[in-house]
Amino acid sequence: MFKSLHRFSKDQKGEAYADLAISMVLLILLVFGLMMLWPIFSTQMSLSQSTRQITRTIEITGDASDLDHMVEQLAGAQPDSIEIQTEWLDESEKTIQLKTPFTVKAVKEIPITIARPIWGDPIVFYVTLHSSAEGISEVYHK
Repeated sequence: MFKSLHRFSKDQKGEAYADLAISMVLLILLVFGLMMLWPIFSTQMSLSQSTRQITRTIEITGDASDLDHMVEQLAGAQPDSIEIQTEWLDESEKTIQLKTPFTVKAVKEIPITIARPIWGDPIVFYVTLHSSAEGISEVYHK
């Protein structure tokens, strides 16, 4: 009995198959993990681009009063909320004087679905993404 057990422990014919099976399982888990996380990275890049686009528009016009229209014109992710921090020349008209710095902050919440069971609601968790961009007004208001 001990001789056959000793001979079995020395036999390495199936070792390569076991290594391959373990490697394939790990590779598949890695690919599925990246597929689940890709929407987060993609949306973050799009949100950053949208924030930079809004910032550049405000720099050129010196006006943030038509923020809703700016958001509608975006090609990327539509932020859930946008906040502009600056010293306003006229707060009611949302105008920014020449050489006045400002910061645009955008927030977007995206759902990530973990599983969709047949018998119930999908398992979802939400990821909140933040993006900010700084700019300086290039318009002189009289």
